[in-house]
Amino acid sequence: MRAQQHHQNHRMIWVIIAVILIIAGVGTAFFVHQQQAVKARETSLSRASSQSASRAKASSIAESKKASSIAASSSKAKLASEMAADPLYKAYKKYGLTYEMIQVAKTLQISAVGDSVMLGSDYGLKELFPQIQLDASVSRQVSEGPALLQKLQAAGRLADVVVVGLGTNGPVDADAIKAVMDVVGTSRQVFWVTNYAPETSWMTTNNQEIEKAASTYDNFTVIDWAKLVAPHKDWLTADGVHPEVNGQAWYYTLIVKTVMAKVLK
Repeated sequence: MRAQQHHQNHRMIWVIIAVILIIAGVGTAFFVHQQQAVKARETSLSRASSQSASRAKASSIAESKKASSIAASSSKAKLASEMAADPLYKAYKKYGLTYEMIQVAKTLQISAVGDSVMLGSDYGLKELFPQIQLDASVSRQVSEGPALLQKLQAAGRLADVVVVGLGTNGPVDADAIKAVMDVVGTSRQVFWVTNYAPETSWMTTNNQEIEKAASTYDNFTVIDWAKLVAPHKDWLTADGVHPEVNGQAWYYTLIVKTVMAKVLK
């Protein structure tokens, strides 16, 4: 009887252990399932959050692009309005002058020395270069240039941009150009206008010397009036040298255009 009771107790213990193991297994499975469910929810929430953030970023970028486009359109409209209202731009854009060139030219300090060809166009140069110091006179020789520039330098008035329009009335050689460049130095930019006086014996050699100087001096730029005017005899007065009104406009706008292209480079 006691042995039977012991056997039953033993069986009961195993039953209890089995039940405990089953419950533990079910609990573990439930816990794992819950963990997986939580992880799945977290992944779903993270994906949704990421998608929401991406949509928000895309929306922000789109808004930013839209704002930039509106600002650019507004800026373009303002610029177009300013260009339309600028009388100088309206008058000179047909000569190849840009709006930027004309605006910067208004404040650019320039020293210019020349002969009667430049003198005839001084009004246009002064209109487009309001800050210019221009000294041009009839029958002036290139040999007079250095002294004129030296005088400006001594007075502290020699600008960083120097325009030379000499050579119509006589020969220009390497020494004459060097004399000008010695006064100007290497820190200033020199722009030399080629000569157009086809009946003279020196025009061709003058222009050759001027062209060569551009290779000799780093701060030397040629303004090729001779090349521009040669096919347009109607731009000149009866003497075939001095520009008439239409030719003067092409002369001084060529100077402005060449100078500003270099300054704005």
